Amino acid sequence: MKTLFEEIFILSQEDADYTASELETIMKLKKGVITDEIMRDLLKCLSKYDAEKLYELDEKDIANELKKLGISDNDYNLLLQIVACEGYDYSKTLKMLYKGIQQQQNKSNK
Repeated sequence: MKTLFEEIFILSQEDADYTASELETIMKLKKGVITDEIMRDLLKCLSKYDAEKLYELDEKDIANELKKLGISDNDYNLLLQIVACEGYDYSKTLKMLYKGIQQQQNKSNK
């Protein structure tokens, strides 16, 4: 089963060019360093933004939100390294975050 982090930040990035060292970093993250619990908390935090404001956030804004939620300095740096890979399309990540927020809201409305 895929982690929320993997679904939002990695799976939609088929054009990203991850070098061998960065791929190793990504594999560490896939093992749940940024947990689903932290990702759910992130989605909850981001739900305060409307779609337009959410799409104005950059990768550092998102990384800083994760930092506030308790990720380590290493995880923070790894996340920024992932989104800096050549071919990484950050707009796809924002779309996945928006989709994730909507799914979380639908779950809590049931």
